[in-house]
Amino acid sequence: MRLFSAIALPEEVRLRLLGLCHGLPGQRWVAPENFHLTLRFFGDLDGAQARDLDDAFSRLQINPLEIRLNGIGFFGKESRPRMLWVGVDKTPEICDLRRKIEYAAQSIGLRLDREKFTPHITLCRIKSDPGFAFGNYLRTNSLFSHPAFVAESFGLYSSQLTPSGACYFLEADYPEPFYSWPETLDI
Repeated sequence: MRLFSAIALPEEVRLRLLGLCHGLPGQRWVAPENFHLTLRFFGDLDGAQARDLDDAFSRLQINPLEIRLNGIGFFGKESRPRMLWVGVDKTPEICDLRRKIEYAAQSIGLRLDREKFTPHITLCRIKSDPGFAFGNYLRTNSLFSHPAFVAESFGLYSSQLTPSGACYFLEADYPEPFYSWPETLDI
């Protein structure tokens, strides 16, 4: 199974992100049910490794963390972008959760590639040259933001690649999911 850890998004956030999924014809937009904040990708694991990872994650103590979405970005070069995303503020709490997840994975013998962590939510995979529309899209949406939400869990997901894109399946949650809105919102 291709596995990764991620934070699911509340319905309100997914609907708001859906409003950004236009303006670049011919690209592969992510379905709203697949929006998530990836914490760590593990790749292909066998059943025993997956069970060990599940067991290690079930012992993690996590604190609620505030997640705030800000801005639009992309991977690749502006002349040849590969992926379009919404940024997530890189808080110490998100980084701490990622470190705990990596430590748990390494404690069961998984070897993890070193990778730069850029918290984001993928909106679109760029399949063909978007031309001038890409710059226009970035300018139009660069100030995107969403009020913070609090995540109290993360999940272990499997990914199945299909001709129309990846499908994600929640395999387990750590602990049970719960979202709340901060008592004071800066709107």
